This record gives sequence, structure tokens and C-alpha cells, in this order.
Amino acid sequence: MKGWGVFMGFENKHQNEARYYDLFHQNKDYEKEALEIAKKFPQAKTILEIGCGTGNLTKELERLCYKVTCIEPSLEMLKYFKGATKEVFNRTIQEYVPPPWKFDLVLAMYDVLNYIPKDDLDMVMKKISSIGKEFHCETWNPMQSFHYLTYKTANGCHRIRLGFRFLDTVHLWFIFWGKGLVISKHKLYL
Repeated sequence: MKGWGVFMGFENKHQNEARYYDLFHQNKDYEKEALEIAKKFPQAKTILEIGCGTGNLTKELERLCYKVTCIEPSLEMLKYFKGATKEVFNRTIQEYVPPPWKFDLVLAMYDVLNYIPKDDLDMVMKKISSIGKEFHCETWNPMQSFHYLTYKTANGCHRIRLGFRFLDTVHLWFIFWGKGLVISKHKLYL
């Protein structure tokens, strides 16, 4: 049964799911997000992007002439990477060995910090403050109402999301079909 779980994406939260990622985020305005970051951090020139995914935001930051270094633990996501930077590290922030200088800005967008287990969070926040002059993140708001079951369709592909909160962890299941069947489980820590 272990092999079935790996195929379906249970063991690596983004395994096989990456082929659907851009499809279901195609209406996200990455250009606008990059411009908002530029406005908020006008002095920044170098950026460390934690959890760059397929590089949609990376590409827009590069268009604004930022030097971007990326960390992404999912090899599957990196197969679809769109950024131009060669500074892409396939590891977690916990595993990342930073350069001897500080980045002007460290970005942790799209709830990426919610994937860090609570036991690692203090260490990660200390690490971020030691490698970046400024820090910007987005996290899932635990006070926000949570959609337990959602259905979305895009270009003939389908996604069902089912989630529940137990103690301080949100357990999410995604089912994708249309480019093969993918079932993946995520844990968000609050």
C-alpha cells in the first residue's frame, strides 16, 4: 500500500500535484503582487524567496530587476519553474545554508510558513532574521472561516478540497483529475 500512497501524492505534499498548480492559479495576479512588494520595500535589491513553487512570482520579481534566490523543497514544482535565476535550491528553509551576506528581503508567500512544524518554527524565524534585513510573509489566518469542501474547475481539469482543523493543525486533502488522478494531503500548522 505504501507504493500506492507515493503514487497518489500522500508522502510528498506536492508530488504529482505540480502539474495542476499553474492551471488552478492562472488568474492570480503575480505582476500586481510583485509591484506591491516593490512599493513596500523600495530599497531591496536581493530577495530570498522561500517556497517559490513553479516560479510565477519569481519571474515577475525578476522583471522588476530583483536578484532572486529561491528555496523550494518539491522537485516536482521545480520541473515547472519559470524564473531565470540559477540560484534555486531544492531544500527546506531548515536545510538551506545561506551565503555569508544578508538578503535585502526574505519572502515567505502563500502560507509557506504554515507548512513548518511548530517544533521548527522558532529556529526558522531566527534563521530568517539572521539572513535577511527585512521580512515579508503571508500565513493562513486561523480566525478566518475555513472552507471544508470546495470544488473548482479550470480548462477541463477539476479540484476538490476537503479540510478540517484538529487542535492546531489543519489537514487538507486535494483531489485533482483531468491530467490523471492525484490525491494529496497537506498539513498546515497554526
